[in-house]
Amino acid sequence: MAIELIRKRTGNSKQPEFLTALKFVMAVSIGVTFFVFMLLLAPTDAKGFIGAYQDNHYASLCEHFIAPVSSLIYYFVFDTGVSIRKEG
Repeated sequence: MAIELIRKRTGNSKQPEFLTALKFVMAVSIGVTFFVFMLLLAPTDAKGFIGAYQDNHYASLCEHFIAPVSSLIYYFVFDTGVSIRKEG
């Protein structure tokens, strides 16, 4: 989002390739956090699946569910002009 604000202020409409790749890598790493916690760590918690998300006054829910899901939604739905393709 900060990148979009900078591009609008400077009038530069083209995003550098490394920023596109960086946004993709960050979205994938946040998605991995979500899936690893949901599929591997939460089911093995002593308090159960729901109890794992209730740790630390629901901080785990925000950190491992809400933040990754909202980040992935932003990247795949609202981020415009993103396409990672190998040119050959």
